[in-house]
Amino acid sequence: IKDPFLDRAIESFGDIVKVYRDDMLEVEGLEEIVVSAQMDLAELEFRTGRYEASRKDFEEAIILAEGVPPARANAIYSCGVISEEMREPQRAIAYYERFVKEYFTEENFTQTASWNEQYLIIPLTIRKLYSALGKKDEAAGWLDRSEELYSQLIDSTDRETVRKAARFNLLTTYLEGKKWEQSVEHIEELKRIYADGPDIPGLLFIEAMITDEGYGRPAQAIDQYKNIKETYPDSREAPRALLAAADIHKREKRYDEALVLYRTVTEDYRNAGAETVQAEWQIAGILAARGSWNEASLKYKEIYQNFPRSEQGLKSPLAIIRNYRKKNEQDAARAAYEQALDHYERLILSQVPALVKIMAESHIVTAHSDMEHWKEAADRLLVLPDRYPGYPGFWGNYLMAASIYEKELGSPDRAAEILKQCIDRFPGTTLAAEAEKQYTRLTETK
Repeated sequence: IKDPFLDRAIESFGDIVKVYRDDMLEVEGLEEIVVSAQMDLAELEFRTGRYEASRKDFEEAIILAEGVPPARANAIYSCGVISEEMREPQRAIAYYERFVKEYFTEENFTQTASWNEQYLIIPLTIRKLYSALGKKDEAAGWLDRSEELYSQLIDSTDRETVRKAARFNLLTTYLEGKKWEQSVEHIEELKRIYADGPDIPGLLFIEAMITDEGYGRPAQAIDQYKNIKETYPDSREAPRALLAAADIHKREKRYDEALVLYRTVTEDYRNAGAETVQAEWQIAGILAARGSWNEASLKYKEIYQNFPRSEQGLKSPLAIIRNYRKKNEQDAARAAYEQALDHYERLILSQVPALVKIMAESHIVTAHSDMEHWKEAADRLLVLPDRYPGYPGFWGNYLMAASIYEKELGSPDRAAEILKQCIDRFPGTTLAAEAEKQYTRLTETK
């Protein structure tokens, strides 16, 4: 994302590093200043969606921060996070495993956790990434290792905040391993330890979830969820509990009961944020499924007007288009399409986070595709890699645009041109290899 102020800030931090890095070990305090500037530079690049540049600069920070362990740990962790954003799970795993090797030793585990409790999720993140890659043995191994690490930390640390975080992460390992009995026993222990604290509603919520998903007793789980709302109505778990109970009713096709609870969320917890918009979304979906399309359409419009930055708000204009097309009301679908484009364009031009802009851009492509405006869809795909050069999610747009030109627009020559652009722009990548394969197929069939 282009931002003149942030661009100047990035340049300024870069200048600090260039000017002082060679002397940073000679002057007391200068090392911390240079390392901080390098970290700020990488962080700003990340915030503006320049992921590749950000990771490169965090890698540089790893080198510069050899004598500043907290910053170095943060840089390694940040490289892992960025690699996840760039959809490079194997590389993310490498960074995270490096972090564990260096900073989760018996000698420094407690200190590392005190720097940032977020680091404690790294072992479980590694497990999740291996699982997504289909590497079951590695995933299982990291789940076991996570349990060992958290148990070790609970026994060894004298920092209550760190011990508490480890206890709750240990509960997560039990849940992810589907160890329901151990989960329930651990929850009871946590309820005793934190009996007077704000964590009780959350623990009760997890208990209800185990009752439903672990033990298969949905009716009992509904009662547990409702009890959270009655006992702790002002807790953040109260609207979540109502949503969960409503979702069970919906899953069991008891739509009237589900609507009652979804509407309770929207009425009693209007400012709950994510829970409110999710309840509105579910109401709209049930209305549409029942054929009450006018009500559903109004509800979808309310969602994208009142919650434009939310995932549901971004999807709502598309839902309106698709439902009109499903009913074969082409004029209404066309009007909804124009309104959707206008909404997304205004959102892109407004002061919203980069990810919201990116999602709006993607939904414009989807809207064109839903209306079978294939040229508009392909051409939009092709402008996005240049508009958001640091966002790797748009790099594959060349393949999608080429496919549209070949299959929908009947123009294999234009498809080949697009594939050649991709090959030239991303040499040596798996993306370029796939583009090369498709390019060869198209040009050899002439």
